[in-house]
Amino acid sequence: MRLPFLKLKSKKAILGLDIGNKNTKIINLESNKKNKFKLNHCITVPTPPNVFSAGEISNPSVLSEFITNQVLSLGIDNEIEIVLGLSGKGMIAKKIDIPEIEDYMIPEYVEIEAEQEVFYNKEEMFLEYQILEGIQKEDQSNSKSVFAITVLKKIIESYGEAVPKDIVSCKVIDTNFSALFNIFEYTKNLDPKSIYMVIDTGHLLTNVIFVIKNQIVFARNISLGGHFFTQEIQKRLSLEYSAAEDLKITSSQAENSPDNVVSFLKNDLVHQFIEELVSCYELYLSFYPDQQINETYMTGGNSQLLGFSEAFKAKFNTPVYFLNPFQKMSQNSILPKENNSFYFHCVSAGLALRGMEND
Repeated sequence: MRLPFLKLKSKKAILGLDIGNKNTKIINLESNKKNKFKLNHCITVPTPPNVFSAGEISNPSVLSEFITNQVLSLGIDNEIEIVLGLSGKGMIAKKIDIPEIEDYMIPEYVEIEAEQEVFYNKEEMFLEYQILEGIQKEDQSNSKSVFAITVLKKIIESYGEAVPKDIVSCKVIDTNFSALFNIFEYTKNLDPKSIYMVIDTGHLLTNVIFVIKNQIVFARNISLGGHFFTQEIQKRLSLEYSAAEDLKITSSQAENSPDNVVSFLKNDLVHQFIEELVSCYELYLSFYPDQQINETYMTGGNSQLLGFSEAFKAKFNTPVYFLNPFQKMSQNSILPKENNSFYFHCVSAGLALRGMEND
């Protein structure tokens, strides 16, 4: 699903920017042949503090200066277009069932249903949707289903204000759900008969999408991420935040970690995380009762958390794989040296792919 909330036609150097609360990930891709891409730049830099407030960019001038400095540091000679990703509050993804009606009537019907679901009127939100193909039950042959995403206009506008227009232009503002699907679809040879769950664990949020017949049918943000685990370690051991973060990372890499930390991560924190994912899965099944997942893919900076993949596999009884966004790409850029750094870049790579599409 690709959501062109803000879109301009051009052929310039494309950057995918995943601006997170903790870090910003930037990807620059180059198309070298049909559906083949080369990674030219891949960087992770700390996001300036106090940029976000309740999902909106509260300090666009600071973020604009930050984007300018990062773009200039890449030394790209061509004109540059960026693709930005949205996540978190102010964005709602929803499956909506509609009766069998003429195609021209669908937008208005979806708009009315969306207003009832998200409690905003149409003047306050952007709405995009995709008709879901081939997932209706036999007793629903006279209806259609759509996967709709609504985003508050003020959030879109706050991102637009942060774009340094003298340095770059903004080609697309898209959603992290869509970006995650883009890179998943590009990287894997999807089987239309399989049902996939894709989990991207970030700093504050975890993005989860479900894919049936090569289309997103369900998506959720879970308000748990790496920050939660670090805070809990900090409180349990009375550490400074930075020391707790380091301990979380080294424990996940099994580098001579204390037994009490390993036990706390695997038996307490991972268990809480798994239960949140169980709730998400049960909600998905309430919309698609007979559509159990066949495979799960994990990515994101905290996907390597000690015991996470093993506990998930045991709870869900499904194969678990890790999603490397660059496995089909050639590379001009040397990836950062930290272990498994490519897991940080699925959303930024998916955003960059979005920008590479022909208009």
